[in-house]
Amino acid sequence: MKRVAIYARVSTTNKQDYTRQIEDLKKVCHQHGYNDTQIDIYAENVSGYKKKKDRPQLDSLCSKVQMYSCVYTTEISRIGREPSDTRRLIDEWTDLKVPVFIKSLNMFSIENGKRNGMMNVILQVLIEYANIEAETLKERSKSGLLSKAKMGKAGGGASIAYGYMTTGEKGYLVVNPDEEPVIQQIFDLYKQGNGIKVISNILNEQKTPTRTNKTHAGKAINYKNFQKLGDKVKWSDKQIHDILRNPLYKGKRRFKGELLDAPAIISEELWDDCKLIMEGKTHRNYLTTYTYLLKDLCICGTCQRNYFAKYKPVHQGDKVYICSSRLIKGGNCGQMGVNITLLDSAIYNQIVNSDEVMKYISANKDMKQKVELSINKLQAKLKSDISALNEQRKVSKKLLDLYLEDEDQPKEIYKSKKKEVDDAISNLLSSIELCKKELKAKERLLISLNKTTATKKMLIDAKFNRTQLQIIYKQLIHKVVI
Repeated sequence: MKRVAIYARVSTTNKQDYTRQIEDLKKVCHQHGYNDTQIDIYAENVSGYKKKKDRPQLDSLCSKVQMYSCVYTTEISRIGREPSDTRRLIDEWTDLKVPVFIKSLNMFSIENGKRNGMMNVILQVLIEYANIEAETLKERSKSGLLSKAKMGKAGGGASIAYGYMTTGEKGYLVVNPDEEPVIQQIFDLYKQGNGIKVISNILNEQKTPTRTNKTHAGKAINYKNFQKLGDKVKWSDKQIHDILRNPLYKGKRRFKGELLDAPAIISEELWDDCKLIMEGKTHRNYLTTYTYLLKDLCICGTCQRNYFAKYKPVHQGDKVYICSSRLIKGGNCGQMGVNITLLDSAIYNQIVNSDEVMKYISANKDMKQKVELSINKLQAKLKSDISALNEQRKVSKKLLDLYLEDEDQPKEIYKSKKKEVDDAISNLLSSIELCKKELKAKERLLISLNKTTATKKMLIDAKFNRTQLQIIYKQLIHKVVI
């Protein structure tokens, strides 16, 4: 018994379904002498630009096409919109002596056992036209979305950046008041020297809800190889990284290759400072044992950029505060560096010998809160580092087990991978040691601050304790212009 196939398709962005296509093609099949038991249907919601392997129903049809007397479709664009792929597919079917019936043309690709020359010409024109029409629609859609975005509307994205929401029927992009403080906290924490992993851990420790926690509460989310409840999704390092790099938060929205004005959550200065810190990460040793008293406080009087500290603990090594313009290619403002010891000592002497400053320290209650906050951050970092250390140790053990099981594995590969893991473990151990050391120093400072006599004596006692001095400096000094 002869069989025929119907192929129907609608785009994933099209709100219609393929039911009408199937019904229309069934009528044609009936007119050509086929009943419903002789008709197989292949239908799917997928873009016509996708390759055959990414269109399951079309791929299935191709694997069985030789069993059919004919393939029916409503128009050439249903089979595909990419000209060369569509042409190739129809030619393959024609070479296999399987005709294609295009309802919109009311023609078969094979007539009387031979290729239909007239349809061949028409098909080529229609394939090209279908592609041009689709590209035109894409450009119109892109232009329309860009126009709406310039008006301040959310645009065509299914997800809106964390910290924002849409309002009213017109869908204008506005700041989300519940998420705004979280964005401010992320940038503030990063400016204060906290790493991306530490920030994500702090948010998770605080049980700050992610967007997914709110939009998919009680729902399962399908990932590539597993499922997870929306309530269980935590802040990740990538989320923090993407937020810090997104200019939307300073009021500059990326859309279709353009930067548009948008409501800002943080100042442009804070965003730029964080960008410079991120770009300068490769120039800094995060495991340094040196505590910079004026970290994030020094401003260049020439270009207004932040200064960063450069310290090499070797004989005649650099020990200076340097303008961050040096990190920007072609952007060096020419300002010279300042010796760290010289500047730190000068400011220390100024503070200790000022009666007004001593009175201010005695009356200031915010310092204690700052120290407590700093302790909380260090505890979160310590917890994160210990967790990462345990993971690296597990990796080291698995690596050794695999090497012992597979005797044919080249020793050089094992040594290379083992060195990577060992370096990571060494770095984490150093970080944990320094974190514990700093935590103890700040805990001692907190005890001192709880005493009513914590004034000039506290400063004098802290002369050689840079961790305590750094906290005091940050509390007393707004900025140092060099």
